[in-house]
Amino acid sequence: MAKTKTGRPHRPRMERTSPSAAPFSPLGMDQAMAGLHKLLAGQAFASIDEANAFLQQTLQAHGGRLPEFKPETPLEMAEELVSQAYEQTDPILVLRLARQALTLSADCADAYGLLAKYERDPWAQLALFEQAEAAGQRVLGKAFFTEQVGHFWGIVQTRPYMRARAGVAQWAWMLGDRNRAIAIYTDMLVLNPNDNQGVRYLLASALLEDRTAWGQGALERLLKAFEQEHTTALIYSRALLLFQVKDKSMARANRVLREALRANPHVPALLLGEQAMPEQTSPFVGSGDLSEAAEYVSTAYDAWRQTSGALFWLREQRSSRRPRARSLYRQRGVP
Repeated sequence: MAKTKTGRPHRPRMERTSPSAAPFSPLGMDQAMAGLHKLLAGQAFASIDEANAFLQQTLQAHGGRLPEFKPETPLEMAEELVSQAYEQTDPILVLRLARQALTLSADCADAYGLLAKYERDPWAQLALFEQAEAAGQRVLGKAFFTEQVGHFWGIVQTRPYMRARAGVAQWAWMLGDRNRAIAIYTDMLVLNPNDNQGVRYLLASALLEDRTAWGQGALERLLKAFEQEHTTALIYSRALLLFQVKDKSMARANRVLREALRANPHVPALLLGEQAMPEQTSPFVGSGDLSEAAEYVSTAYDAWRQTSGALFWLREQRSSRRPRARSLYRQRGVP
């Protein structure tokens, strides 16, 4: 298996879009919501119905779209350039626009993040995301983190900071700083318990790789917080955690793994190397399909590979659900 410069094996990875395509923009919805906030600023509505009527009238007057607002501050002008950069397919033009954005405002976190996407040196990528994180902190201010904890992402101006934090965590993890990555993911869930970014999936895989009593306890709490969720990532994470803990009969672990296999049967072939990872995927994933399986395996592969006996267990449970096979495995107690 190929290894990174840090000596750690490469996880199976996939490209989100082809190299010739424009990078997927995270800013479109942000700008729409910011425009909506500007539209409603200073309005005094007596009821929700009155506010909805105002919005409907505005949409009708502008052909079904919200009116566009011109950027007013240097930061808004910089963000507009970054938005334009995401529409480009020429990397040279993308980088030029991102750098121009930073000349307008050094607080444009998404400009640093866009530069990081085109940076090849992993340490430089981490440094750019750290600059993005610092920029986001400056924009929000210290008091904001105390006053708005629990509401991040729902407030549009927090999103560049949250994207930057996710970038720092991902590259810290890739470069071997596991504790830092886990701490960041954990803190992001405090800031945004609804977890619109899907940080919980990355944290679950990270804690499974941790394989300490502390990590297992933290993962149990995480899974408890999202116990009503039955996505591929969390069901397979529950199964692997139960396998790592190894209750006496393995009955619960087997039951949860069978549930995971029903939820997404594509995962085993990717984890076991029987099927190649998709080279490219859509920015969107479908529940139970190959794209969701690939998304999960790209982050959880190491956790399964590093857990002794886990891939054998997965293969056995998938290939044969005969009572004899399950009983035999429970007696063997493969470590």
